[in-house]
Amino acid sequence: MEFYMSIPAFGVGTFRLQGQVVIDSVRNALDVGYRAIDTAQIYENEAEVGQAIAESGVAREDLQPGQAAYRLRRPDPDSLAGTGQWRDRCGIHDRAG
Repeated sequence: MEFYMSIPAFGVGTFRLQGQVVIDSVRNALDVGYRAIDTAQIYENEAEVGQAIAESGVAREDLQPGQAAYRLRRPDPDSLAGTGQWRDRCGIHDRAG
């Protein structure tokens, strides 16, 4: 069985964005054609990202939401609740510095 997935060359990140700022940023990104959206539980903005995606009118199959994971020992099931129960990508990284 073969599986191919196209990954957008560019995506929008939501680190340090909160409240209406993250909602507007994600909506604007979707309006101009971004289809990869990155969030993480540690950003504490997953509900707002999910809201912006839901209100955007962009079809689910056209999006590739992802999650950045920081030093996770095990998956957190609550993390999926904020954005609507799905992830297409998971990036595992740590802040540089």
